[in-house]
This record gives sequence, C-alpha cells and structure tokens, in this order.
Amino acid sequence: MKLSSETKARLLDRLALHQDRHRNQPQVQQLESSDSGRGESDETVLEITVEVSPTDAAHQTWLITLDFSEDAPNLLIGDPTDECVQTAALIIRANIDEWWATKDREPVTAAMGRRLHY
Repeated sequence: MKLSSETKARLLDRLALHQDRHRNQPQVQQLESSDSGRGESDETVLEITVEVSPTDAAHQTWLITLDFSEDAPNLLIGDPTDECVQTAALIIRANIDEWWATKDREPVTAAMGRRLHY
C-alpha cells in the first residue's frame, strides 16, 4: 500500500509535533511509502529520512526502513481519521526512537537504518 500524498503530508505534520527537539535525537525530514516488494498489496514499507546532530559528533543523515505492514492497513488506508494518523505517527516515532537508542547494540535493529552522509 502506498500512502496518498495527502495522508503522507498529514503524517509528517503529526510526526513533527512529536519530535524531541534535542540536538541528539533524530528529526524526521522525509517519508516515503511503498509496497514491500513481496507482491502482497497490503504490505507497506516506510522509508524515513532522519537528521541528527549529536553533541559529540558531526551532523548525520540516516535512512530508516520500517515494515509497517501490521499497522498500515488498519491505520492509513483510504482517507484515515485524525486519530488513525495520530496513532500511526506515535508508532513510527516510537520505532525511530527505539532504533536510535539500540542501533549500536542490536544488529537486527541496526539493519533498519543506513547512514547517508558522513
């Protein structure tokens, strides 16, 4: 399932409201959606570009790939309600925060993201 441009814009607006404004936390810059590539139309992959400016390191840009298949059909299909978009944004934000906090210790989590700029 690909998100409509309107749903994507609403989701980005909600994500912006939930971002921690600390320098060392990932800030969502871009969001793209696509089918998982496994041929099942209800599977959704979100590609999220985040920027981070840690206090002890140079500015970083990362691409996080998040399998959103379990939640997408229920939350973001068609013309989702504001509550559904809000819930989706909270789930995405939690996944980003968990990835950032554990990427250096958990290989499976680390594989969700790749650094774009060094």
